[in-house]
Amino acid sequence: MIDNIIIPLYIQKQIIKLLCNHINYNYKILEILGDPLLYRLNEKSNKKLIISLALVNKDWFKTLSDNIRVSVDFNFKQDDDDDDNNNNNNNNNNNNNNNNNNNNNNNNNNNNNNNNNNNNNNNNNNNNNNNNNNNNNNNNNNNNNNNNNNNNNNNNNNNNNNNNNNNNNNNNNNEKYSIIKKENIKWLKLHYSHEDECFYNKIGVDTKSPIDNRLILKNIETLSTKHSLKKLLIRNIELYGAYKIDTILNLLKIKINNNNNNNNNNKNNNNNNNNNNNNNNNNNNNNNNNNNNNNNNNNNNNNKNNNIDNIDNIDNSNNEIFKNLHVLELIINSRITLNILEEYGKYIKKVFGLNLYYCKDKDILLRAFQMYWKSMVHIYLVGLVESFPLISILSGNSKENGNTNDINYLKGIEFISIIRSDTSFKDIHQMLSPINTPKLRQFTLNLCFYKLYYYLSNEKEKVEHSITKCTCNSLFSTNDAMSIDEFKNNWNQIKELLKKKDKLINLEFIHDHYAPLTPKYNSVPPSFTNEIVSMLSCIKNLERLSTYYFLSTDLFSKIVESNKSILYFESSIPHHQSIDSYTESIKSICNSNPHIKTFKILERNNLIFDYENENNNNN
Repeated sequence: MIDNIIIPLYIQKQIIKLLCNHINYNYKILEILGDPLLYRLNEKSNKKLIISLALVNKDWFKTLSDNIRVSVDFNFKQDDDDDDNNNNNNNNNNNNNNNNNNNNNNNNNNNNNNNNNNNNNNNNNNNNNNNNNNNNNNNNNNNNNNNNNNNNNNNNNNNNNNNNNNNNNNNNNNEKYSIIKKENIKWLKLHYSHEDECFYNKIGVDTKSPIDNRLILKNIETLSTKHSLKKLLIRNIELYGAYKIDTILNLLKIKINNNNNNNNNNKNNNNNNNNNNNNNNNNNNNNNNNNNNNNNNNNNNNNKNNNIDNIDNIDNSNNEIFKNLHVLELIINSRITLNILEEYGKYIKKVFGLNLYYCKDKDILLRAFQMYWKSMVHIYLVGLVESFPLISILSGNSKENGNTNDINYLKGIEFISIIRSDTSFKDIHQMLSPINTPKLRQFTLNLCFYKLYYYLSNEKEKVEHSITKCTCNSLFSTNDAMSIDEFKNNWNQIKELLKKKDKLINLEFIHDHYAPLTPKYNSVPPSFTNEIVSMLSCIKNLERLSTYYFLSTDLFSKIVESNKSILYFESSIPHHQSIDSYTESIKSICNSNPHIKTFKILERNNLIFDYENENNNNN
């Protein structure tokens, strides 16, 4: 029987440091592709790991505390406010005491001088004995004054020392049991909601607790000036439509200016500098006592600024910590100009994903990718325009106007979603190309199901299901004639490309059309069903499938049967009367296929069916 092996302490510490690298890495993550809940689950598991390591012993606690570099929503003891206020008050009291002592000294000196002068006048009339007496008295008075001053100074020094000792003890006590320490933080991650226009803490599943903006600015200032904070990470969610990144910059007191505004600001700065110089000259003409008072007033004003009392007058545009922002998403819509985009570039250095929302300016779109493509993993396109071949340009395959772009801006992209757009076969082929998107893990395939019904069904099925030809521009423009054989050739090319996407694990299959599917299409043509099943079977490692407006339970049954790798299903459906029978059929499919972990059904964004395999916790 081998006794328990005790690992040397230095090896234990090295293991803890490696785990801290893992913790720091996970804390810096802004998004996890796939299930939206994965991000919070990852955050929760990170916290559990920290607590479990910290509670083992003192050595583990200290090693852990010394090597965690990332703070999330200020998850440390926030005692700087109290400490700074106490120190400021003590400093003010010390300055006042010193000034009072100086004033007393000056008064005493003046009195002594006056007495000396009087004594000198009297000395002319009095004898030497009297002069000696007066001198003795003056000396005694001076000695007494000096002694009093020394006593006062000693008392003040003792009080100051006591106050400082108390403050230091409080700081030490507060920091002693803090796992994440302010002095070790190099990265700060904050969460921001564009809908609520605030930074927030997440409480429970759906509750957001806003964070006071003064607290944010104060903590950032403290961490960056007194400690070692270098970078800000912002997980900004719900960025779509008319929302802009400017709301975040405004809260952080970063002012986005155009050239004219910059000139005005320079003029204002020069005026302010001149005023400050004049004030300084005036202050120099004051006596020493007034200078001391002015210094105290200046200290008090600085303390107020440090406490962020006058938040409207703060300008962090030139603060280095705000020139290295990493954000989850940046939206490019019709309101964004090239000048504004360049202003963003001064402060936002990395972007996780770009939301291109009905932007029709090729130069702006291309510039956005040039600035941020190295850090981007997510593209969300709404309203893809046909006026220029954006996908061809981004993939480096465009020869527009004789200019060849040899940079593939898509090579690091892991998630592509295109909605409300007439996506062409050519666009889909280029986005699924293993050369253009070698890291693609999640893809939204938005097509017009009406057009698929027509081109993927035989003539008999078209008659039985009353299928007519759709005139929308999905997959190909109505101006371009395409035969059924040509359509099927393009469709088969999509299947061949999907066979090569080994990293693709999440697929959204969306009916994207100006009109929703009508109930007459609840019964899906068998040829269409077989083609969809065949296409999904090409994706070897597919784990998640989300569909929009698939109302055929027979289709789901065949998908589940043909591809056992799909574990998570989600179906969004329009409102119709047979919803109960539909959910019952789906429930029966889930019960018959134990490999399915979850199956969710949403009706108009409301969750109406939520199946979860009881054996999930054991997997």
